Amino acid sequence: MLDGTFQLAREYSVEGDRVRYWSVERSDWEEIPASLVDWDATHKAEADKASQDTALKARIHQSEIVQRTKDIDVDRSLEIKPGLFLPDDNGFFALEGKLILTMKQSDAVLKMSAEREVERILSGMQVIPQKQTFSIPGPRAKLRLTTNEPEFFMRPADEREPRFRLLRAQVKGGNRILENVNLYFTGQEQHKATNLDIQTWTPATGVFRYTINQRLENQKDRIQAGTKDDQLTKGERTQLRANDAAIHARERVDRQANDGKLTQGEKTQLNRDLNRNSRQIYRARHNNRKPKA
Repeated sequence: MLDGTFQLAREYSVEGDRVRYWSVERSDWEEIPASLVDWDATHKAEADKASQDTALKARIHQSEIVQRTKDIDVDRSLEIKPGLFLPDDNGFFALEGKLILTMKQSDAVLKMSAEREVERILSGMQVIPQKQTFSIPGPRAKLRLTTNEPEFFMRPADEREPRFRLLRAQVKGGNRILENVNLYFTGQEQHKATNLDIQTWTPATGVFRYTINQRLENQKDRIQAGTKDDQLTKGERTQLRANDAAIHARERVDRQANDGKLTQGEKTQLNRDLNRNSRQIYRARHNNRKPKA
């Protein structure tokens, strides 16, 4: 780039006054103005790379790349970061910096509410719903991610897109509560859980990638904190949540129209919307208005 920086690109094409390239770092198509590209340095780098290919093949067995890729099935390999390949095995994986961690399945426990059952028996009323709770034993997971932008990959055995939800656990009684289910005598079920908004797309056949819009989640937490601290009126709370829902819906529609990706213009607009709503949340929490008692 003319400003002295560089972008790692797997391939690129010039379309008018724009350059469209596949970002190795972000595993996505991006666009920049052609006027920002240092073409002399770009062509020189391409020529240098071509001349180094022969020498690279002779040294490859002693390099760090060989150690990372020696067991990789070439037909199934997927480079998600420079020199970082998704394991060939089926499973669920988390990206933590420069590491790929295999997520192990935990045993969830389904427990019937004894208190609710006693209430049903004493009252003799079947209209009182049964209550079941899904939880994971223990207050903390064995594997904990520290990144602010968690990213997950799933490679299912049948290559079909799985049904996937990301839930926020609530620690209670030494366990992590995932979901409460009310069972009515009519057969109807009412599920209560805190779902986190995720984005899904397919970087390769049979591989599914999930990321969390952390800014949206942070804004939801700020709205919830403002509600808990009596900083938001009912009208403010309703409007802010509607703004978040509209932003999420727009992002989902944009991604669905482009194989799970956002154009540079869509990313810019999304960032503007999030900035605008962030300012509105701040103003609403600091305007000294109180909810009606």
